[in-house]
Amino acid sequence: MEFYLKKGESAGNAIRRINLELRARVIGIFNDESLDADTAVQEIRSCIEKLRAVLRFTRPAMKSAVFRRCDRALDEFSSEIKDMRESAVMVETFDCLTDHYRPFLNTEELQTVRQALQNRHVQALEAYRERLDMKELESAFVQLELFLDRTDRVKLTRTMLKTSVQDVYSRGRELQQSLEQDPDTEYSHGLRLEARYLWHQLRMLEQQAPGEVLTTIGDLEALGELLADDNDMAVLAENLRTRSGLCCNRIQAELLDSLAETRRIALLSAVLRRSAGIYERTPDQFIAELFPQTE
Repeated sequence: MEFYLKKGESAGNAIRRINLELRARVIGIFNDESLDADTAVQEIRSCIEKLRAVLRFTRPAMKSAVFRRCDRALDEFSSEIKDMRESAVMVETFDCLTDHYRPFLNTEELQTVRQALQNRHVQALEAYRERLDMKELESAFVQLELFLDRTDRVKLTRTMLKTSVQDVYSRGRELQQSLEQDPDTEYSHGLRLEARYLWHQLRMLEQQAPGEVLTTIGDLEALGELLADDNDMAVLAENLRTRSGLCCNRIQAELLDSLAETRRIALLSAVLRRSAGIYERTPDQFIAELFPQTE
């Protein structure tokens, strides 16, 4: 799909087109029997994230209560299908963690830990497949589409698009400042979402924006990857602390928890360096630099 505003395309028509194409893509995934459940869930959640970014373009022209209902509906739909990802994330994050600290670890001893995590993921995947009804999920999404159709009736201007970008940037900037003061997982998770929304929005606008947008898109993509890695480390550490006997004995769990938290410190330091460059400008300055021509 063409995930950007085409030359000569009105803002409203572009958002409606992208919105409909994303929704059609989700329906296509439901009916693609060649995709395994894990891949299907990942792709659906990716589309939902983009839909939430597109929804934010309509925010300046919508009543706050309507926007919140639409956004919450998308979030809840994504949450319904995310359970399986946690077990996969723990395996992937364990591999990243042990690769990073390989010179200091007895990797043979930790193979039993990885196998336990892998077995748990296989079991979670099988259980998920048993209860996952793609047709039922598709039906639920169709109902969600009817709910979201109101966004297609919103009249948008390019000024509204810029207002939306400024709003998303402002929210990210506030979270970045909060994260600088307190490295709380809630702040890092929130910043990851806002950085991703801004990334998607700028990608949609990059065909008709100055070259600075391309640099910002690259910076946001790198920031998103760092924050995703931090979030995954937090998931692994939290499970090791709260789920006794999850994959190893207490000593191994404490070791891995300590390494995950140490790795998070390094990741968060990189996050703060990268995000400081993105969010150092005021929202007005950010919009003025990225979109110097106003309507």
